[in-house]
Amino acid sequence: MKKFLLTVIIFLGAVLIGMQASGWRSFDTGTQYNPPYHNADEGQPDDKPDGEGRPEPSGMPILGESAYLTERQVQNMTEWRKAAVELAKQHPDQVFYCGPADRKMVGLTFDDGPDAIITPEVLDVLRDYDVKASFFFKGNRVKKYRSVVKRALDEGHLVLSHAYSHQELDKMSAYEISREIEAAEDALWEVTGQRPAMLRPPFGAVNGDVIKESAQHSHKLILWSIDTLDWSHKDRYHIARNVLDNVRNGDIILMHSDEDKGETVAALPLIIEGLQKAGYRMVTLDQMLGLEAYKKQN
Repeated sequence: MKKFLLTVIIFLGAVLIGMQASGWRSFDTGTQYNPPYHNADEGQPDDKPDGEGRPEPSGMPILGESAYLTERQVQNMTEWRKAAVELAKQHPDQVFYCGPADRKMVGLTFDDGPDAIITPEVLDVLRDYDVKASFFFKGNRVKKYRSVVKRALDEGHLVLSHAYSHQELDKMSAYEISREIEAAEDALWEVTGQRPAMLRPPFGAVNGDVIKESAQHSHKLILWSIDTLDWSHKDRYHIARNVLDNVRNGDIILMHSDEDKGETVAALPLIIEGLQKAGYRMVTLDQMLGLEAYKKQN
């Protein structure tokens, strides 16, 4: 009996830790979701006709669910999603969270790498399926895992900025925001010889100063329109269905490639095969958005 109680306590502790682990102002739509067993060989979610019944990018809601969020996290996420859509409307040349709705393409994006295990495994899957993606790397990890960063670039993926130290930029001064952007850019330049022109702010934390400083550094701000919530509900089938049940033309899909995302790696073949079956092309963000991924070199 004691062993049973100890097992239950450990399990509940792990769930609570998982709920808080992201630091991301852990938001969601609030729907309780029980993912069914899903196999890549089984029928995929309904193929949606190209462009039919979908909103234009300016009004596309941000989607993705997790059953492991607190009430407060749900409320915060709902508020953040609405605010992000409004920011993209107000700053259409600087803030992007989705691509055009008239083309059947999506962008796979990965945050929080590089690392020694998960990012290489993600790269292996992408190579096997001949799919290109966009990686937002933490500047303070780039030099430590330079071979992984170089591999991502050499294999045709975008290597972009996730700021330097993964802090909430909207809680910083303008000077501190500038230093975060510059330090990450310098680290990527040293390893890749490219200076990124796209920035994903950690946790999606954006305010007027973040918009202003990113523009001054010639960085476009890139958010997302589908959140797999792979940091919260770490189950490959749930992660995959967060994409395949919600996918629309122009979606920018958020995943992560840091150390504890083994289920994200396992979900990736399901996601790729499901998107291919539904007729979607997976492209890099510069292709989708018609933007430069890197600054022009003098």
